[in-house]
Amino acid sequence: MKGPIIVTGCQRSGTTFIANALANKYKYQVWDDTNWLPIAPHIDKLQLMCENGVDKLVIQSPAAVALFHLIFHKIPTVHFVGVKRDTEDIVKSMKRIRWQFDEFYHYIDYMYDHIEYMNDLWKSLKRLLPETSWTEVNYEDFEGDPLFVPAEDRKNFTVKQVFPDKPVGTQYWTSDNITLTFNK
Repeated sequence: MKGPIIVTGCQRSGTTFIANALANKYKYQVWDDTNWLPIAPHIDKLQLMCENGVDKLVIQSPAAVALFHLIFHKIPTVHFVGVKRDTEDIVKSMKRIRWQFDEFYHYIDYMYDHIEYMNDLWKSLKRLLPETSWTEVNYEDFEGDPLFVPAEDRKNFTVKQVFPDKPVGTQYWTSDNITLTFNK
């Protein structure tokens, strides 16, 4: 798989883990959504890097699926990897880290709606982009990966943690502490 690779999908679907697993497999550098966001300056920087041969990157960015069309037309060599995961497992992960629970009155309803919305965006990407520009993976298919950590061993992981005993970010994804994760 040529780069840059953008790993996307619903938040808490395993995009951070899958991005790290792919970077490990291909010996690419990994960036996450604390380093790169699908905003004009970051897209332009990635385009310039690719034009200059710096494309061995795996970028974890759930939000990138919302701007896939723009990204693809600016960086036609981009390859999107969409992570699919059981809805109830995503909700469990969202609840574990209190993902945006303080942002919405009916945050459980919001979670289910958001998962459906993100899945619809991924379906649009698959419909509009050439099949050579995207790959869909199931989170569960990576359980044999050397970086995989079983659920029972992840219950105290922080919001961006991939490796045991190496916390990254805060314990919870709430409006009062999420800026701490993005400012580290």
